[in-house]
Amino acid sequence: AEELAEEIKKAKEIAPRGIIGVNIMYALTHFYELLMTAIDAGADLIIQGAGFGKDVFKICNLFDVPLVEIVATPKGAKLSEKLGAKAVVVESVEAGGHLGTQKSLWEILPKIVEAVKIPVIAAGGIFSGKDLARAFKMGAKGVQMATRFIATYECDVAEEFKQFIIKARQEDSIFVKSPVGMPAHAVRNPFTERLEREGRIPHDCPFKCLKTCEGPSSIYCIADALLKSASGDVVNGLVFAGSNVGKVDKMYYVKDLISELVNECLEELNREEESAHA
Repeated sequence: AEELAEEIKKAKEIAPRGIIGVNIMYALTHFYELLMTAIDAGADLIIQGAGFGKDVFKICNLFDVPLVEIVATPKGAKLSEKLGAKAVVVESVEAGGHLGTQKSLWEILPKIVEAVKIPVIAAGGIFSGKDLARAFKMGAKGVQMATRFIATYECDVAEEFKQFIIKARQEDSIFVKSPVGMPAHAVRNPFTERLEREGRIPHDCPFKCLKTCEGPSSIYCIADALLKSASGDVVNGLVFAGSNVGKVDKMYYVKDLISELVNECLEELNREEESAHA
């Protein structure tokens, strides 16, 4: 909680006029402590994923903090809207990390846009400005991107992690088992190969981070595996990334990457508008 409060403080200092959202997994053991810490630290909005807590809507409403729910189905989106979500993030099978669906973004996005009146944010498989344009044409009001922003100078993971992402091939994008029973999108490396070969990687449970994890008897410690890779150990750590990881081929400054994405998106939208009037 203290580390989270410090991160929010840093973010607000860097972007005093920006909107700071905090994504907190409902499956976390200390979810409510982190939720209240984020609210107290001045987070502008809360994003809830990896589970669904109805009482979280009441808490955010009480403190007048917008709640955005991560969903994968029209049913989940409708329920979120009914309970008071200000927007929903549609996360598809192309997304990195834990997955709530095996369906493509382009299949589920239009159905969820049609199901709700609140803004819909597209996530999973968004790589280029053309992808942004495609999502907007389907009714999305925004996009969520992660994998492309790993290979940026500002990203605070270790350089080894960034270079591993840049060198990854398309065929290295795989699905692995998570200790909590969900499929997860990762990049093939010695850790995933060992897991596939042995079925289980013995470990302690130093973090006790997830409500549904079986601790030392689970197939591996996901917190330990993710922290190792983020700190640069891409041999013994687990590397999460989306389906387009093989397309990441160089480093960017965030400003330049966003400029490229926006310009390409606008060019695509303008080109299609001109074609429609031709």
